[in-house]
Amino acid sequence: MPTITPSRVLPRLPLAALLVLVVAATVAAAPAGGPTTTAAPDTVSHPHVYSVKDSPGYTPPVDPEASSELIGRRVSAPLVTKRFTGGARSLNDFGRTVARLLQYDRRDSLERLCVRSDEFRDILWREFPQSRPATGIQWADAWFFLYTRNHKGCGLAMNDWAGRTISLSA
Repeated sequence: MPTITPSRVLPRLPLAALLVLVVAATVAAAPAGGPTTTAAPDTVSHPHVYSVKDSPGYTPPVDPEASSELIGRRVSAPLVTKRFTGGARSLNDFGRTVARLLQYDRRDSLERLCVRSDEFRDILWREFPQSRPATGIQWADAWFFLYTRNHKGCGLAMNDWAGRTISLSA
């Protein structure tokens, strides 16, 4: 899989700072060799949180595709003939396109590489376990979150990488 490497050396300060924080937290959490105290057990009784599932006569909704959550896809999803548009012919071409768009600060073109709403609805959504009828979730609800995440990701990529010469190595 190709990796994106900037042509100039990036400072390693954020990684080093994270490592220092992890080590400091570990040292701070370790006992200092003196007597240790333990918290008293929780003696306050917490009330039971009631749910509709506790109601007399409750039966769970019929969900013949409940196993979809475990396997990560819907087994009974209909076949899709629609194809994605835009993008690139291969993952390598896609990486090179993204690198070029970042180098020339072309956020609008970068966002056009993202999945469109009709592609999400017609190709992707029907495969997701959350799309089964028993959940009651609509594709537009999920699209809102995906679009927001894609839009934010393109902006963050531009903030971090725009204007830099990026090369891919195999």
